[in-house]
Amino acid sequence: MSQAVTAFFDTRFQAVDAIDALVDAGIPRTDLQLLPESTTPAATGPGRYDVNRDEHGFWASLSEFLFPEDDLYNYTEALHRGSIMVVATVEDKDVAKVTGILQRDGRIELSQRQQEWQENGWTMPARSEALKRRTG
Repeated sequence: MSQAVTAFFDTRFQAVDAIDALVDAGIPRTDLQLLPESTTPAATGPGRYDVNRDEHGFWASLSEFLFPEDDLYNYTEALHRGSIMVVATVEDKDVAKVTGILQRDGRIELSQRQQEWQENGWTMPARSEALKRRTG
C-alpha cells in the first residue's frame, strides 16, 4: 500500500534539495511532487486563501491526495503564505526512510507555524462550499 508523506520548506531551493536527496536514496522522481509547481507567487495580498474560488490551483492539486480536511486547510494556508511543499507517494516500507530525509535541515514545523498564524488572528475556515460539493 502507498501513502503520501509531506514536508514544507521556506524556499524552493530547500525543497529541491530534499527531492534530490530522496532520488539519491532510491525514490523514483515520478513518485515526488513539488507544490506549487511554478515559481509564481501564491498570493498577491493579505488574507486567507479562498478554497471556494480555487481554479485548479493549490486546492485542486492537494485534493488528489486523501489528506484529512484539516490538513488540507493547513497545507493550503502554508502554500498561500509562500511555503513550498514536497509530497512523496511511497510504499509503506519506504515511509521511515522518506520521513527521515524530509526531516533534515530546512523543513518547517507546520504545527508551529499554524500556532503562530492563530496567534496573529488566522482561524481555520468553516467547511468550504467546494469541499461540501466534492464530498457530498
